[in-house]
Amino acid sequence: MRLIIAIIICMIVNVISVEIPPADYFDENIENESCPEVERAEDEKDLVLIDGDILVSKEQAAIYYESGWDGLVNSEAWSPTKARWSKRIPYQVGAGISAPVTVGDGRIKANVENSIAELNGRTCLSFEAKTCKDTAFIKFVKGDACYTIELGKPNHGARTISLAYSCGGTAKRARTPAHEVMHTLGRAHEQTRSDRDDYVTIDARNTCSTQMAKNNNFRLYGIGYDFLSVMHYSQWQCAFYYAYQGQQLLVPSMIFKYKGKADDVGQRLILSDKDIQHIKAVHCPSMMMRLVGGRDNSEGRLEVNNEEVWGTVCSDGFDRNDANVVCKYLGRPDVEE
Repeated sequence: MRLIIAIIICMIVNVISVEIPPADYFDENIENESCPEVERAEDEKDLVLIDGDILVSKEQAAIYYESGWDGLVNSEAWSPTKARWSKRIPYQVGAGISAPVTVGDGRIKANVENSIAELNGRTCLSFEAKTCKDTAFIKFVKGDACYTIELGKPNHGARTISLAYSCGGTAKRARTPAHEVMHTLGRAHEQTRSDRDDYVTIDARNTCSTQMAKNNNFRLYGIGYDFLSVMHYSQWQCAFYYAYQGQQLLVPSMIFKYKGKADDVGQRLILSDKDIQHIKAVHCPSMMMRLVGGRDNSEGRLEVNNEEVWGTVCSDGFDRNDANVVCKYLGRPDVEE
């Protein structure tokens, strides 16, 4: 009896030309110093902050403030951000994080690495270090706050995620990088779901009403409401002060209809099972696959995932056509001749 293990080599044959950007782009140094640096995505310029941690164009922001998420996602102004990442997502860590100067910088770097490791280990997505051939990618940079610049995959350039120590470097904020990555994948905040009124009561006096506005366009994918999602706000985000008997009392922005501990809502420690289900529903609707044991990320032994357990594919009927299907699924070129 023969035991045939599927071994695949995907070969990149295309050559991409890129322009060298201005010298003042983000960091003076980047990880891939031998590569010409790819310019910042065109749609990341002249932006406005909405929903607390998402920067969009002025045109999109005007629609958002006039019509909310429903009006924005159904407008022509939203169409440039609808591009979906393939299962292979290149990323780069800016020098301010990748070469930490302070302990805080090092902790931000660890949170980025651990977030990427969890996303890679529990979903079909493959976040991989950017190469010279990648002209659209995610870039983590050190900033003074945590936010995502635009949503979706840019046609060309970096989709930027800003991280600061206070919101993305502490142990309690270990999955803030994953939270922001999920925004780039198109995920909105959990408390804005169309069915949220069955689970939370929003106090209209909260300090950031736009971030608490219900999104009737929120697609649920058959996944139940998730109090433990990394995309859910805590009750103290957007809280407000109320004068009572001469004292200023801090009042939560929302009340949870939740049987567990209220302080667990808004956690940023680990991706919840439903966070993973959402990624799989959008990006992994069929069997999850990966290549392991190769010389680089374009070759290796084929493994598939069943109920979060990885196993090697063994079949004597596996041929070049099957291999090409796998390469396409993984966002890579066809197998080499």
